[in-house]
Amino acid sequence: MHIKLGIVAALTVCTVFALMIVPTYADVTSISMKKSFYTIDELISFFGTESDGNSVINIVVRDPNGKATLLGGFSDSDGNYETIPKTVKSVFSVNGIYNVTAFTDKIENSKSMQVEFNGDRVDLIPDFVLTLNSISDKTVEAKKTLVFTATVADSVVDVVFSLENAPVGASINSETGQFTWTPTESQGSGSYLVDVIVQKGTLEDRQTVKITVTKPVVVQPEPTPTPTPVPEPQPTPEPTKELGIASFVDPTKDPQSYVDRYNNEPTYKINL
Repeated sequence: MHIKLGIVAALTVCTVFALMIVPTYADVTSISMKKSFYTIDELISFFGTESDGNSVINIVVRDPNGKATLLGGFSDSDGNYETIPKTVKSVFSVNGIYNVTAFTDKIENSKSMQVEFNGDRVDLIPDFVLTLNSISDKTVEAKKTLVFTATVADSVVDVVFSLENAPVGASINSETGQFTWTPTESQGSGSYLVDVIVQKGTLEDRQTVKITVTKPVVVQPEPTPTPTPVPEPQPTPEPTKELGIASFVDPTKDPQSYVDRYNNEPTYKINL
């Protein structure tokens, strides 16, 4: 029984030992710094990811003369790692560009980055160029709102936008790059040269945009049309009543005979 237990224990130890000495050759997939720069008295560390998880991470920091300093750390089960922090002045001494390389077991499966030490601090050297996309000149009418958005090439994230020489009232959103300005009437009939700036760490790009402000357009009111006079209604004339021949008149007689009777016979007047 003791012999069997001894054999089992021996096999277990051998298995653990074999696991410890067999390299995994995990690939380091990224490396960066927690901040864009560190001053000489700060603690500096490097972080990133590797492909397997639970691995020993080696960081080689090589100065401009080729001298190397070795840093280390461990990755978690998801492959995220961070080196043990050390002071900047214990790692960097010679001014210039340093190469920082992270790997697990084989340096061929590494990732590298560059930093610059100037004697006072270490700055990350980005692996991209920060460039503002072209912004055309603008024209806006006074008391109207001008809006446009500044953007950067290559979809660089976490940049900061700002303005220089901006006229009173103009602003830009530091995160989105949206420019907004409503010039006043007194700012009309003028041109303004505004510097749009984008920054990320030590990188910067800028463009000068010409904004022309025109006077507000005065809309003349349309003249009120003169109303057409309405003619007054005219009274309708009453129809003329035609006089007929009296019943006592004999049409066969001379009309003069009736005139003579009227003039000569008083009783004839009364009857009429």
